[in-house]
Amino acid sequence: MRAKIIQCLGSNCTIISGTASWYQGYQAPVNTAKPYGVVKLNNKVRSSVNRMGAVKNLEIWPYIDRYDWDFDKVGSAVKEIVDALDETLLTTAAGDTFEVEYDGDGPDYFDEERDAITRVVYFTIPTLK
Repeated sequence: MRAKIIQCLGSNCTIISGTASWYQGYQAPVNTAKPYGVVKLNNKVRSSVNRMGAVKNLEIWPYIDRYDWDFDKVGSAVKEIVDALDETLLTTAAGDTFEVEYDGDGPDYFDEERDAITRVVYFTIPTLK
């Protein structure tokens, strides 16, 4: 699932382009060249509206060089991410199909440790229990 999401982002985003610019959660070294993105796939949790269903929560973090101080570029990266993933059906190498649904984004953020500006983008992936 994660590999297919990274492939989709790498193919459809121009600000953070190519699969080599996308990392799994916590795997991007602090000194990674910017821009780059982080894909964090969280645990499956029970759906609050359907007792037979569950969701996986997905976070995407686009990191832009802070020296640009260009939060419009962060906003453009967020738009590309949403356009690439929202309501998109993806199929894993094992043949499992899943849909990604946009669930909002957070505030602009300066990450001191990574010396970058960012904004988290939230998605959910509906699944069966």
